[in-house]
Amino acid sequence: MAFINAKDYITKGDMYLVYGEGGTGKTTTASYIPGNKILLPFDMSLNHVIEDFNDTQIYEMNSDEKRTLNVFLPKFIKSYGFNEKVDALILDNVSFLYSEILEIYSKSSKSNYDIYPLLQSFFAELANLLRETGKTIYVTAWESIIDETDPVGGKLTRFMPSIKNEIARNSFLGLFDVVGRITNVKGKRSIQLASDQQTYAKNRLDKRLEALPENLFKTVKEEKTEEKAS
Repeated sequence: MAFINAKDYITKGDMYLVYGEGGTGKTTTASYIPGNKILLPFDMSLNHVIEDFNDTQIYEMNSDEKRTLNVFLPKFIKSYGFNEKVDALILDNVSFLYSEILEIYSKSSKSNYDIYPLLQSFFAELANLLRETGKTIYVTAWESIIDETDPVGGKLTRFMPSIKNEIARNSFLGLFDVVGRITNVKGKRSIQLASDQQTYAKNRLDKRLEALPENLFKTVKEEKTEEKAS
């Protein structure tokens, strides 16, 4: 262990999570990530959404890997996340992953009291492992509506990434630099990057409050340069 001057700290790869309803463009947004990408789908929703992907390898799990997903996934990330030829990892989608991991632990646990600590530990360790790769990480999730209580006791209903266990959700989302909610209104897609009373979101990379999918992985400076050029 050693102290590091804050000015000398090397920032690792950025982590993005985009959530929303089906068909809003969560997976398609990943096509705008630059560099060599590996996409690991957990559900069967890739049909007709990956035609525009370049420099992307899709990994199809076999039945044994699906059955032992809690063991397979960390090994997969260690194998490909630290590969110098890989620039980005895409996990599609974490809501389905949550359901699969829950089922695995439910079958193997002797008591229901064991299941949720295992889930919480799995997602906390998963987020840390993704961060350690130093790669660009892009994760998709379904959206859910969650009831919350504000600091003065008022009731709020907010859109959230669908990870049902609150502790698992918070520990997973906590390490992401960007969490955005994507919507598609009359064919116009937009990603909200700032929280409000109705929507959970965050952006600690820059000051943008929203972004088009094609601009999500660009800096504010790059966006302005392109706008001037056009």
